[in-house]
Amino acid sequence: MYLRTAAAAISTILVITIVTPLFLVGMIPVIFMYWKTQNYYIPTSRQLKRINSKMNSPIYDHFEETLDGVSSIRAFNVQSRFVKTNMSRVNRQLQGYYLSIASNRWLATRLECVGTGIVTLAAAFAVYGKGPENFAGLGGLSITYALSVTQTLNWMVRMTSERETNIVSVERVSEYSSVQSEGIRSTKMPPQSWPQSGAIELRGLQLRYRPGLPL
Repeated sequence: MYLRTAAAAISTILVITIVTPLFLVGMIPVIFMYWKTQNYYIPTSRQLKRINSKMNSPIYDHFEETLDGVSSIRAFNVQSRFVKTNMSRVNRQLQGYYLSIASNRWLATRLECVGTGIVTLAAAFAVYGKGPENFAGLGGLSITYALSVTQTLNWMVRMTSERETNIVSVERVSEYSSVQSEGIRSTKMPPQSWPQSGAIELRGLQLRYRPGLPL
């Protein structure tokens, strides 16, 4: 999808440049604006994606906890507390989601300005340019291509951002996979048939939450 969108944007600019070669000179500041906008948006979008991913986890954990303990919740009549907690976590997640939507609107506004600049340049060179007898038709072709470049540029930036934000999921998987697993570290393990009776005797048992904490 990204390669197809990039090819569409390059072909659009190439068609306009073939019809009006001076268009390429006017594209220098437009390309600079596009490059600055993209470099500013992509890191922000990546961080917002990371925030959203972290805000989703408490919602899923609380929902799973509620399902597992639904009988106890009803027995102690604390449904309102669990509903309130769930609503609070959903509201926090929506705050991050709102920022993500706001950043998308910010990008769309800037790219619309860039697209307007491209259309203006194509129209100006088509009107004031001199060429063969069929130049009017070629000028109309270049303007038609320029009108579609806004959506193409928008999708191109979004595909670039999507490619980088998807790495956030891989980053979280890598983070969880590097967490030290919990388990028994004793070198003397009980036999497979253990226990033979209902009595358990503990000798010299020492427990700590994680390394570095007191027993």
